[in-house]
Amino acid sequence: MTDPTSLNAILSRWRAGDQGAASVLYGLYAERLCALAQAQMSPPLARRVGAEDVVQSVFRTFFRRAGEGQFTIDHENELWRLLVHVTLCKIRTLAEHHQAQRRDLRQEAAGEDQRLELAVADPTPSEVVALAEELDGAMKGLEESELAVVRRCLEGHAVADIAAEVGCSRWTVRRVLDRVGNRLQERLQAVQ
Repeated sequence: MTDPTSLNAILSRWRAGDQGAASVLYGLYAERLCALAQAQMSPPLARRVGAEDVVQSVFRTFFRRAGEGQFTIDHENELWRLLVHVTLCKIRTLAEHHQAQRRDLRQEAAGEDQRLELAVADPTPSEVVALAEELDGAMKGLEESELAVVRRCLEGHAVADIAAEVGCSRWTVRRVLDRVGNRLQERLQAVQ
């Protein structure tokens, strides 16, 4: 990849304020760290948090702490080991966070099963029209990228596929869908 002198040069440039050097460092390690994060996350956690989000958080931590002088890195292997360590710590922290009582990943499966059961019931034609009108109302004011997320979801695309097609993280897709879902639920409750 790089020899130690060029790594030191890149780090020196970054410490001197060259943001291009930060981009170079990110480019050197991000893909491998994404693969590592994806491999280390459980499937339920991976559905909630994208590997790219973890890697961005790793680099934010690295750059902040390196800027404070907390790291002494003399060789590329030391930097790689440090980034791997920070990545694994981030994943562990995220797993603990998402297993807290109200966010417990184990409860997510039950919620998804309930939504599938509701979707299986055949609606009447008038219910379909009413739901379509309420959905249109819930989607008013969304940006074009958000509308693309909702359309792809309604077409049956998976969250990861939607994120890749629209060019955002899975977390962003979930946030948009949650917001539209909440709006739709509010509108439906107002009708009842």
